[in-house]
Amino acid sequence: MNILLVGGSGTIGKHLIPEWLMAGHQVINLSRNAGGHSETKSEQVQIQVWDGQKIPDLQFTPDWVVNLAGAGIADESWTPARRKILLESRVKTTRACVEYIRAHSQEVKLFVNASAVGYYGSNRTDRCTEESASGTDFLAEVCKAWEQEALRAPVRTVLLRTGVVLSKNGGALAKLLPVFRAGIGGWIGSGNQAFPWIDGREFFPVLNWVAANESISGPINMCSPESTTNLHFSKTLAKVLHRPCLFPVPGFALRLILGERANLLLEGQNMFPEKLIQQGYPFQYGELSESLKYQVK
Repeated sequence: MNILLVGGSGTIGKHLIPEWLMAGHQVINLSRNAGGHSETKSEQVQIQVWDGQKIPDLQFTPDWVVNLAGAGIADESWTPARRKILLESRVKTTRACVEYIRAHSQEVKLFVNASAVGYYGSNRTDRCTEESASGTDFLAEVCKAWEQEALRAPVRTVLLRTGVVLSKNGGALAKLLPVFRAGIGGWIGSGNQAFPWIDGREFFPVLNWVAANESISGPINMCSPESTTNLHFSKTLAKVLHRPCLFPVPGFALRLILGERANLLLEGQNMFPEKLIQQGYPFQYGELSESLKYQVK
């Protein structure tokens, strides 16, 4: 299998690339910065720099195009300039993928495009399935524009509406571990907000399953079927690390420090992977404590 991966330097890409290589696939990893990919270099993966605007000439025509690119949501304050970057880094990259696929629609069989739980808006306590209405806040509008661009592709397209990825390779867990290991970790705000999560190792089997089931297309909620809250997650992480979890992180303090970005932590979405469950996908890493035990060891 020939795979074009766009934006493979993040947490999800770091899980997928080694698994694809072990399976014998050929991978081209398009990136803005080739220097950050030394751990993935091999005869089976090529790191190719691009400008984020147009897919360059490739050494092979891919069977799959997998696009994970996008500027980090929580990295910087959401100034008007940063909001524009967050939107355009997703929409323009996706547009480049779609235009490439249009030119190679006879060869490309599957387009997988990232999306996020933010599609459903903030503070959703109702059960959010793939059929649920979208939100109306900034992140929801970003996700909707992102998905609408991807759905222009003339091949089978799958949208990964991803929750919090638990991974030793980075992301939210990597930021939380030093605090919890120091014994000063706590739940955020009330702790009652939903906390949709997924083990980083789940992406490889999910994509294999999607590829094998040609009836699957459109959005997929990428989260564990084990529903949890921020309070339960925090206490479980502390227990796995044999550390206390006694006090909350006050919401007002987070808002003073992070501004609007604090909503990412203080509000949640009760997302449920209904399509995966209904279609019979067998979750391999769906139990929170077991996932955390693996990721923190």
